[in-house]
Amino acid sequence: MRVKSNKVYLYNSSLEYVKTAKSWSEAAKISGAVSYRIVYKYLDSGELFENNWYFFSKEFSSERISELKANTDAENIPKLLSNESYQGQDTLIYIYLRNQNRSYQLIKVTDNILEAAILLNTTCKIVERYLDSNKRFSENNYLIRSKPIKDDVNAEAEPDPDSKSKSTTSNLPLSELPETDFLNSISRFATNHYTNVYPIPEIFGQMDETALVTISILLQEYINQQT
Repeated sequence: MRVKSNKVYLYNSSLEYVKTAKSWSEAAKISGAVSYRIVYKYLDSGELFENNWYFFSKEFSSERISELKANTDAENIPKLLSNESYQGQDTLIYIYLRNQNRSYQLIKVTDNILEAAILLNTTCKIVERYLDSNKRFSENNYLIRSKPIKDDVNAEAEPDPDSKSKSTTSNLPLSELPETDFLNSISRFATNHYTNVYPIPEIFGQMDETALVTISILLQEYINQQT
């Protein structure tokens, strides 16, 4: 999981630097976002908010942006900047492709999120959203995992001479996804608890889609064991 910073650097749709916000909340006020959660959602995603704002956790020099504009297609520049601003730890990423028979074939094992983002032609933030969420990424039905799927159906990664040999089996199956009402209940409880009972503003933004699904699965499995 990447190291998060409270500072947000705001750029307009032309990728011109506008202002530095000291917090997600301040960035929300500047941009007109209804919540700092929106800022976190777009932070380092390479996505344009309300057709006006890019949010980055790193400031880029005008020289760097000019260099990209001179040598890169305009639509790819936000994606490149997002990946440059992303600070992450090296971790194995298993990328699966869903076949027509609904089985999953392992097509690549990468050493970090950046390599996975480049392979999938997206940003590190998007990879992080889908990691272990059991949601398929894009129309190509990619599944992004931090651990291999149990009983991989004759799936082996494509040979990669630059990669170390990696295991492709595990005792951890895909967990059944919780119901939406269960997810919403946990989200409401956490929001109330860390707002009114035990205020910790910093925790907001950390419980993104992946974290919420993971906690819900753990609670669901615990409940099943107790019944």
